[in-house]
Amino acid sequence: MLVFREGRCTIPSAVLLRQLESAVTAISSQQTNSADTMLTALLQAGELECALADAGSEVAQLAAALTDYFANCLVEKASPPENAVQPLLQALSGAPLPLSLTVSRPEGFAYYALHPLDFVGALVLAGDRPHGAVVVGIRSIGSTLSATVRAHLSSTRIPCNRFTVRPVGHPFDRRVELSLSERQQVERAIAGDAAFYVVDEGPGLSGSSFLATAEALLQAGVLSSKISLLCSSQPDCNALLARNAAERWRPFRTIQAKAGSHLPADATTFFAAGRWREFCFKDQEEWPASWLPMERLKFLSSEERELFRFDGFGAYGSQVRERYARVAEAGYGPPSESAGNGFTQFPMIKGTVSSRATQPMIERAAEYCAFRSRELAAEVVSNSAVEEMARVNVERELGWGVGENFHLEMVRPVIADGKMAMHEWLEPQAGGLALKLDSAAHGDDHFFPGPTDIAWDLAGAIIEWQMDESAADEFARRYERLANDRVRARLRPYQIAYAAFRMGYSKMAAAAMFGQEEENRFRREYNFYKEILARMLALRAVV
Repeated sequence: MLVFREGRCTIPSAVLLRQLESAVTAISSQQTNSADTMLTALLQAGELECALADAGSEVAQLAAALTDYFANCLVEKASPPENAVQPLLQALSGAPLPLSLTVSRPEGFAYYALHPLDFVGALVLAGDRPHGAVVVGIRSIGSTLSATVRAHLSSTRIPCNRFTVRPVGHPFDRRVELSLSERQQVERAIAGDAAFYVVDEGPGLSGSSFLATAEALLQAGVLSSKISLLCSSQPDCNALLARNAAERWRPFRTIQAKAGSHLPADATTFFAAGRWREFCFKDQEEWPASWLPMERLKFLSSEERELFRFDGFGAYGSQVRERYARVAEAGYGPPSESAGNGFTQFPMIKGTVSSRATQPMIERAAEYCAFRSRELAAEVVSNSAVEEMARVNVERELGWGVGENFHLEMVRPVIADGKMAMHEWLEPQAGGLALKLDSAAHGDDHFFPGPTDIAWDLAGAIIEWQMDESAADEFARRYERLANDRVRARLRPYQIAYAAFRMGYSKMAAAAMFGQEEENRFRREYNFYKEILARMLALRAVV
């Protein structure tokens, strides 16, 4: 089943360089040192370094020097002197950069509250004091993480170098081949009795990237007892999908860096992993399913007046918060502000979540979709991956296809809302129009659809609200009048694609939540979307 979308995209190198320069400017404009602005610069430098290294550019070393510099500042809680940063930036801007570069959004930084200093904390707890060290980062996120780990070790007077690798091959059978210079660096470190740290988030479903990197070090002569795998979760080695994973992982030490340790000061009550449902519903029978480990980290303030939600460190979070602000300014969502450490702060508003598609709610949703089509437009994007997802999921679960002519027409590309279920709408107790919650983060995350046509959100509302044909037609017509967009002509294929995604998501989440009540909830949702698909496709075949 296809649920996760490709996270890689191609960006002009000049854009990445400008983003880094803006981050540096933000540091120098601060009256006092800000950990958030320093972290933003570090993440931008690490992203550029990674993209240049993947492109095989020699300029990657200049970017790596900047990544190291900002990592030192973050670890040592120091502001960089402008006269030290500018020469590095000037050298980078004057170097022969490729015209465009491929980047991958680091999921830990963007979605899972994995702070680079979490890895420092893990090493402090481990109490390591080796004679020397080599840190090997697994790209993408390993560029930034390896720089931070190196900065920590160096700050404790441990001689330390780092380099990064990009494992290649099948996701469950990666391989790593060290370059000549990397092998020479490893040989020198062995002679100095150094420790080796392999750094990445994960280890994911397979553990293959970690294993491939550690085994490349073994082949270069490093003893397994000298290799530590520094990751963001303690794996169940027997469940990893790489070949002989448990046997291969066993010789190495695992050090876990725990995410979510950098919180706003008043974030006191854990509110994620489905806990929010206790506040929104009177009866557990009404609870929607939740893929608990995939939920964004959320907390309530000590007096339960504010909600803190993790939306991403650095630029990853600021993009989301900008969308929240635009939705709120237009009157469709609650106000919000940055709470630091990647969190967004919202006021807790008393009210009830919507439970049925009343006429006022249908009108409100149509107005909201029209607003998004105007104000949250995306650059022209391709729907080819979404079409492929729909084809694969339908064929695997229903046993027949969506048809050779299945096509998702792109007319109004937007950053979709992506969460149009009824319980995502709040009717304030104090009166006023319903507010759309969770309006900014899911239209451009690691799940489908990514940026797409506004028809995706209309299709989602029709399906989730279980609108009959008359209500759906009225909903679409109202949107068309407000947005001047004849969406009905392209809506049915989007309904098929939306249901195909939700069906696949529900099946995968049910498997991940095996043995828990969430499994039963997701199985019910899976059957709901599958039945809708079967009905739509049967009708399509008749027509």
